[in-house]
Amino acid sequence: VSALKRDGVRDLERVRRGETVQRDAREVRLDRAALLELDDTTARFEIDCGAGFYVRAWARDLGEALGSAAHLRSLRRTRAAGWQVDSCLSLESLEAMDGAQRLAQLRPVATALVGILGQVVVDSLMVRELRDGKRPQLPSSCQAQRGDEVLVLDGDGAPICVAEVVGPSSATSTSDADASDADASDAGTGDAGTDDADTDDAGTDDAGTIEVGTSDSRARLRVVRGFPSVQP
Repeated sequence: VSALKRDGVRDLERVRRGETVQRDAREVRLDRAALLELDDTTARFEIDCGAGFYVRAWARDLGEALGSAAHLRSLRRTRAAGWQVDSCLSLESLEAMDGAQRLAQLRPVATALVGILGQVVVDSLMVRELRDGKRPQLPSSCQAQRGDEVLVLDGDGAPICVAEVVGPSSATSTSDADASDADASDAGTGDAGTDDADTDDAGTDDAGTIEVGTSDSRARLRVVRGFPSVQP
């Protein structure tokens, strides 16, 4: 039983109260499951999985698939979001340090993101655009997809911000014709009082409205987490 909530109450709390909990199956990702050890009563695995994968539920389902029953005895996370357990410090080692030594172990958030997020290097003009709240085009050298978050670096490798790759922008200006012209024109025409639906005026929309738009197909960068010099 997981710690997921339903109506504000965790499943495990409902089970402890004697309630029956039934969750609908959902799609998760299991990339690898390697059997490391096996004896009469215990199997030890190393797995690579995606977010939302409940190892406890997997152990239960594995036992059922084998025609028996199983539960999770222990679980140790060795990697998450690019962080490796080998690069972490134990609580005991931290307690043995003095204040200055502990502070020396801290890493700036911007530096810590290197190696976790994809990176994109931008020139000084794009840095200025990001600082001004604009959405510059994603450099063609960056392979990030729309919806990805990337760490933006300047030409010297200094972190600028975390940005989301968003879809192409469209710059559009619209002007409304005056009431008399709008009343006289038909939908699909750009000339007031013209009955010809095949007018050559490109970029016309509804009666009385002339729309001129420019767009590009390249993705853009939108600041989502600014560092001190860049704010969303």
